[in-house]
Amino acid sequence: VGAPRGGDEARKAEIDGPQQLVAPFAQGDAIGTLRIRLDDTVLLEQPLLVLQDAPEGNLLRRMSDGFWMWWESD
Repeated sequence: VGAPRGGDEARKAEIDGPQQLVAPFAQGDAIGTLRIRLDDTVLLEQPLLVLQDAPEGNLLRRMSDGFWMWWESD
């Protein structure tokens, strides 16, 4: 991505997607979007893709993850 020199304050990277991701995911699934902006102009917009399969965990793992997601929630 090319951009003029200076103006670092005007460049922003944004990631749009869910706050928490919960498995399962398959390789290649889109889980969000990356946007790079210069002022109000979008220079780049790309999907964020899963690089490898993330299967659902076993019962104990799901219970543990559920507890920690509850504990850390707002």
